[in-house]
Amino acid sequence: MKNLDLELKIVKELALRVGHILTTKQKSKLEVFLKNDGSSVTNIDREISQLISKELKNQFPTYGILDEEINAETKNDERFDNDFCWFIDPLDGTISYIKNQDTYGVFIGLTHKLKPVLGVTYQPNLGELCYATKSNGAYIEKNNQKQILTVNKNTEIHTLTSYFRNDPELNKLLNKINPKTTTPMPSSLKTIEVAKGNYNLSICPRESYMNLWDFCAPQIILEEAGGKITDLCGNLIDYAGCIINKKGALASNGIIHENIIYKLKN
Repeated sequence: MKNLDLELKIVKELALRVGHILTTKQKSKLEVFLKNDGSSVTNIDREISQLISKELKNQFPTYGILDEEINAETKNDERFDNDFCWFIDPLDGTISYIKNQDTYGVFIGLTHKLKPVLGVTYQPNLGELCYATKSNGAYIEKNNQKQILTVNKNTEIHTLTSYFRNDPELNKLLNKINPKTTTPMPSSLKTIEVAKGNYNLSICPRESYMNLWDFCAPQIILEEAGGKITDLCGNLIDYAGCIINKKGALASNGIIHENIIYKLKN
């Protein structure tokens, strides 16, 4: 596979530029709409979606693009048009963004033959840029400092969950794994928190649907930090399958992963 230094450089710069737009406009009057699936989207989601897709198409015209907002409107799916395809979530955590909270970010991932090989996530309000390319490690840049990302190797379970605390399925899952601590957090940034070593597990129930653009960038970052992500049955995320994942998600430090899967199955 080709060297991805150019792709990484461009995507990092693009994520920072988009992040600046997001922070600048977060406190402005947002137009909020409901998508067909009932989730919220703002005029800013759509604006930065178009910016990211246009820039990547200009820089890499042969690469496919699967973007959350473009796909929602056009059902356009370019995953199979080329060996390389971008998976873009221009604003992960829209509700947090609307509420002027920090737990939102920009996700840009790249697959080669539908396997994640590059990922960049940026949390503008925290100034945290995380990124990875296949077999080259994972990193975080903040305050002009660069550090290697490594998962927490602790086997005592400290888990992040979605905000659906009264979800019967989530409660059933938590009862099976019996974590030492449980912390709710919105958005797919939970996977990044595991990659950063702040937690060693993140679990999402089947009813908390996630899409492929929610997985791609965080997955390669987590894997390069030493972790693992699967569905709740232990299967790898299928980037050639249905865009909407209805099988739940489990992100871990890798060390406890098989034991958690065993507990969930029994």
